[in-house]
Amino acid sequence: MLAGLERATGDAIVIMDADLQHPPHLLPRMVELFDQGYDQVIATRDRRGDHFFRTIASRAFYRMINRLVDVQLTDGAGDFRLLSRRAVDAILSLPEYNRFSKGLYSWIGFNTVAFAYKNEARQGGQSKWTIGKLFNYALDGLLSFNNRPLRLAIYAGLTLTVLAVAYMTWVVVSALVRGIDMPGYTTIIVSVIGLGGIQMMILGIIGEYIGRLYYEAKRRPHYLAKETEASSVRPPSARQPSSESTHS
Repeated sequence: MLAGLERATGDAIVIMDADLQHPPHLLPRMVELFDQGYDQVIATRDRRGDHFFRTIASRAFYRMINRLVDVQLTDGAGDFRLLSRRAVDAILSLPEYNRFSKGLYSWIGFNTVAFAYKNEARQGGQSKWTIGKLFNYALDGLLSFNNRPLRLAIYAGLTLTVLAVAYMTWVVVSALVRGIDMPGYTTIIVSVIGLGGIQMMILGIIGEYIGRLYYEAKRRPHYLAKETEASSVRPPSARQPSSESTHS
């Protein structure tokens, strides 16, 4: 999709799937709305025909992510949309490697309008969006547009520390003033396991961000085009690699 946006030269560009789940007969309506001055014309699909579990998971995803991230996503809004020239230029100006497209569309803003359409059955093949891929996509959205997971980890660690200090104070005071025996190894083991789990969770969140910084620092092109037909202009990302670089 990114390669297509970089090569497109029109005043309006439409992104749609090739499996006919995005109805081509909606294109005139999208162009009509574009002529009215909208930079993004979004066709949002309903959930008819989806599996029950997938419908519930999708709705839960949108509710969760709209509360956590800095952009607002519309349920049913995917890549099927018309973009104006300046909207496309804005998308292409974002150099990040991990591209959560739904978030990027919302982040650039501009004049936006959406309308709903009936979901069509897939004409051939099977969807490659497995549960695992959908989960990873949701994780991309959660981590790409906010740092709240890091803040939540800090708040959780601070709260746990305060509770631990309060509990330790209560145990010491109970032992010195009221003569109550201090808890044995069970409390210690539970505390160590709990602290270890929290630390692993925090380290995992930090690791996700460090991993993203690692890939962003590489600045690898999003795609490599060996050659293009009927054009002497190379795509911006398709520069000839040096003799020392290899690709697997």
